Amino acid sequence: MKPEVAPHPYPDVKLNTDYFKGIVTDGIKLVTSPLHWETRDWLTAGLIGGTTVALGFLDEKVHEEIEENPSKARKDFLKVGEVVGDGGYAAAYLSLFYLTGLFRDDEELKSTALLATESFLISGAFTLTLKHLIGRERPNNTTEADDFAGPFAGEGLAFPSGHTTTAFAIATVFAKQYERHIWVPPLAYTLATMTALSRVNENVHWTSDVFFGAAIGYFTAAALHKLHSNPNVPKLMVRPMVSSARQGIALDYRF
Repeated sequence: MKPEVAPHPYPDVKLNTDYFKGIVTDGIKLVTSPLHWETRDWLTAGLIGGTTVALGFLDEKVHEEIEENPSKARKDFLKVGEVVGDGGYAAAYLSLFYLTGLFRDDEELKSTALLATESFLISGAFTLTLKHLIGRERPNNTTEADDFAGPFAGEGLAFPSGHTTTAFAIATVFAKQYERHIWVPPLAYTLATMTALSRVNENVHWTSDVFFGAAIGYFTAAALHKLHSNPNVPKLMVRPMVSSARQGIALDYRF
């Protein structure tokens, strides 16, 4: 008789047909989630919207400040942010994470890569839809932050920032999956923030673009993580760790 293994407190996502179906069903759940929001959720949404509007009044000032004070050192430092938030690179490094988990027989890493990919795809769909509906001009194409081309104009795809959405959609999954490792969340969010800063520094996004993009990425990832988490797992638990590389026990705590 095999010993009973305690359930893992983190999402356990598998690469199968249910995974691909789940991307669609989870997306629908997120789109319809406002129908079930509580007061706290509406207050959070209001705070995000209000902050976005407030930043909108500072967009031109921030843009002018960066244009008047260019810095090669700043540009070079933020280059890593471009990679983290680029959709093509994201697909590549998420695939690499999954293959690494497959090679090392690391179920948690495979699950994390799959959940991050789902977060990347769903948040990307949200952002792309908003881009075409809002039609805001990029700062490298106009001097006015309130310049909007209109819905489906085929141009003006500044709001919200796709790179920033991608960066935070992925970073948040890794931060939550590996939150017991104290260095992971700060590293993940630092890289995502560098993506946001790089987009403003490169003059392709306004400050409010990247803020709202970050919000989409973060809350999409947080919602998906919650959807896939096991609600019956206790906050504090000890579980066995058994793989081809190591054996032992692990202490997990859910915040």
